[in-house]
Amino acid sequence: MAKSNIVYQYFKKEDKDHTIFIQFDPTRLSGSKLIIESNGEMELEEMEFESDLPRQLNSEGFVVANPLEFHILINGLQ
Repeated sequence: MAKSNIVYQYFKKEDKDHTIFIQFDPTRLSGSKLIIESNGEMELEEMEFESDLPRQLNSEGFVVANPLEFHILINGLQ
């Protein structure tokens, strides 16, 4: 089994209607977008990103997120 050394970066943006998490692999420029609606519904989408994604997200109001929060939510452990 191949070993992976990916160190993801996580970002989060909240408003009254939903919370958006971005999981970003800066090496492969890929990752996931997790949207959690205010009613608890979740949508996960695999994505390809641009290399300047962290700067773009910062300008859109995203903040650095806790990886543990992302994984707790995505695995339904809350």
